[in-house]
Amino acid sequence: MKIPIQYALTYPERKPLPVKRLQLEEVAQLTFQAPDPVRFSSLRLAYEVLGTGGTAPAVLNAANEVAVSAFLRDEIPFPEILASVERTLREHRAVPDPSLEQIFAADGWARQEARRQLQNRDTPRVTAKNS
Repeated sequence: MKIPIQYALTYPERKPLPVKRLQLEEVAQLTFQAPDPVRFSSLRLAYEVLGTGGTAPAVLNAANEVAVSAFLRDEIPFPEILASVERTLREHRAVPDPSLEQIFAADGWARQEARRQLQNRDTPRVTAKNS
């Protein structure tokens, strides 16, 4: 995880990492475990949204983009990303089998709703002094 985290934090630049490159031919075996939905609550939310279907995935994506953007501007702390997405989804009534126009409308609504909620939240903004 060090590489993707560093890439995310230094984007668009790429800084050298003091780790050996992965050589798949040297790896004897890969094992996978089911992710912990308690520990990875955003993954749990994504699965719930996929189960809901309709316009819900578009709303999750749009709200997430707004919240991540606010985080990258140091306007909210990292845990607020998931909280913001969850609040936006709670306000949305998913449209089953939506048309493309309904998906675009849900996306636009979610962006507005997520921005509105972030502007009206009680938590103070993140600054260099309190982060």
